[in-house]
Amino acid sequence: MLAEFKNLPLSKSASVVAAITLLVILIIGGCSTINRSDKQSKIERPCTTQLECIGQKIYQNETGGNVKHLIFWSPNEDFASLGVGHFIWYPQNKRLGFKETFPDLIRYLKANGADVPEWLSKQIQTGSLWSSREQLEQSRESRQFLSLQQLLLDTTDLQVSFLFERLENALPEMLKAADPGNHNRITQRFNTMKASPNGLYPLVDYVNFKGEGTALSERYDGLGWGLLQVLETMQAVPAGPQALKEFSRAADFVLTRRVDNSPVEKNEARWLEGWRVRVNTYAEGTAIAR
Repeated sequence: MLAEFKNLPLSKSASVVAAITLLVILIIGGCSTINRSDKQSKIERPCTTQLECIGQKIYQNETGGNVKHLIFWSPNEDFASLGVGHFIWYPQNKRLGFKETFPDLIRYLKANGADVPEWLSKQIQTGSLWSSREQLEQSRESRQFLSLQQLLLDTTDLQVSFLFERLENALPEMLKAADPGNHNRITQRFNTMKASPNGLYPLVDYVNFKGEGTALSERYDGLGWGLLQVLETMQAVPAGPQALKEFSRAADFVLTRRVDNSPVEKNEARWLEGWRVRVNTYAEGTAIAR
């Protein structure tokens, strides 16, 4: 599925081939529609190749195509990021206001038949394996680290499915949090992106990148920076290339506003250039070039 995996040892390459095979099985008959009673939440699930492509783009955005970065702790952050989507895992007794997603991923993997080690199922109840970046780096050859890395290599298909399921749940969550007067605008912009060729990639990537925008803890001066805020900022445009460009513009605006409103001591301006590179890929439906 991911080009970098071609250079893995045979055992890991075989695992990835198996994962891709599972992905093909995941969506029987190619494309299907999610059956939900709420028509606003109904999203046409991409064909297998589209889902693979979206996952590959997100993997490229998050890791630069480097398998070593499947388990990563940035020197600029206080938590580990793991998997295709760099899902956040906080150290024990540490919460920083951003949505922690790695424990939910592990529960999803287990519920969908993945061979999750018992120690990991217990560990997500208490917190990350590592309390610091240094501790993570020193443990790269440990039994638990290698076991976790193999699990992430073996479940790329399910991780992408987890990302897509988060998007499926995003619209009702955003409408619940938004001003009722904005519901039509948000739904229309969301549907415009869905209807655009390559429009699912920006939606799936951004909600994984900066969240739904519904958490009150993710605000500066009362203004968020998630998918909700991007959709509220978008102007009405037709589905297609114009919609991709408008989504990219709105995302840039929302992230720039976040930096402008952020506390000076956080120095968030250092991240803005990289964020802009990422959201610029939405206009063309392509991942970050490395």
